[in-house]
Amino acid sequence: MKRTLVLMRHAKSDWSNPSLGDSERTLNRRGRNDAPLVGNFMYDLIGTPDQIICSDAVRARETAKLVAESLKYKQNIIIEPQLYDSYPSVYLKVISNVTDNVKTLLIVGHNPIIEQLISILSANRPKDMSDHMSTAGVVCFTTEDYSWSDIEPGVWDMKWLATPKLIKNKQAKKRGL
Repeated sequence: MKRTLVLMRHAKSDWSNPSLGDSERTLNRRGRNDAPLVGNFMYDLIGTPDQIICSDAVRARETAKLVAESLKYKQNIIIEPQLYDSYPSVYLKVISNVTDNVKTLLIVGHNPIIEQLISILSANRPKDMSDHMSTAGVVCFTTEDYSWSDIEPGVWDMKWLATPKLIKNKQAKKRGL
């Protein structure tokens, strides 16, 4: 069965309140605009995911909520505290625990883990691809004949990678700007 894994870095957060701890930071205006933009882009390519899992950091939860609305996702978003201040192995463990009825999974998390997972999972990552994943950046992988519990490096095909800037540039070209 084909599986689709979408990894997203949370949208741009607000640094204006120094009294907030890192996990308590909210999205800034750009983040609140970019998350639905990326969600709409994803919806055109993958439709509605079967499950969304996100970090418990406020900025990740806000990103997931805005993206879920664009994706017409009606289920509960799973908040996973292990995805905050973590390691790629923890993300892989969370993914491996997803039930097999889920065909398309969206994970909303943090750098540098998202960037590290791109390198770990991809069987066909372009050599010249930047290692930098911007805020609200998203990457899509697919694999055939593997269950989530079998997640392993090198069997995932990278289908696309997008950032808010790339999406905005593509939209501007369509409008002839």
